[in-house]
Amino acid sequence: MSNFNSEEQFKKIKEVPGGYSACGGQLDEGWYGGMLVLDSSNSALYNVKADKDYALNLEHYRRMEQIGINRPRRIMMMQLEDSNVLERELTAAIRIDGPACPKEQVEKPIIAWTERRSGGWELKLLYEEKIQTVIRQSGILRFPQVAATADGPILAIEVDDPDGGTEVLVLNIEGKVLNRDSGRKPKLVAANEGYLLLTEQSSRNRITLKLKHYLNNNCHVEENISQGDYLFNADLAYSE
Repeated sequence: MSNFNSEEQFKKIKEVPGGYSACGGQLDEGWYGGMLVLDSSNSALYNVKADKDYALNLEHYRRMEQIGINRPRRIMMMQLEDSNVLERELTAAIRIDGPACPKEQVEKPIIAWTERRSGGWELKLLYEEKIQTVIRQSGILRFPQVAATADGPILAIEVDDPDGGTEVLVLNIEGKVLNRDSGRKPKLVAANEGYLLLTEQSSRNRITLKLKHYLNNNCHVEENISQGDYLFNADLAYSE
């Protein structure tokens, strides 16, 4: 059996203190990635002594959670260029969801995320080396996704619907809604001059998956996937 901890198989390229929730993508030449960074300026709060009683530990974790919620997050982009790893800070905000990169190979980095500013949520996109706001609304925007199709980037996002559930929007980079569907936690990839959209469908006792293939923004094929009672945390890829 192969030893997957071997230094010959893995090489540490870059270490980012406080980095988590990373994504990565492939360029025509090299690679790039994005990650959330939470600076650990109050690292002492994370050290809990074993001899503390339950009540003290509980209070400690409450304070730690409150500080973590109110501390700004940053999104950092890394890109390999001429054997060097370049870094760029894309944004900083108290609330951020993402980032996400397309699975398709692209010429320049493409990264999507959501952030909360001035009482509203914004879906942001790094494209052609510029950051743009795709849409803005008062309600929360969750689980951003982006795919690089033949017609340009498209995005998917989870939003709350008026009935108390969730729905998924598919948008172009101008913020036009191309499609909407019930569900949550979208996954998005380019496929056959169109795109594939995978969503979770949740009911009281089950979680299933719905896969749709869109051509010209019309659903070409739909398949419901159910195995057991709970299917979740799925991912999606496409190969011709």
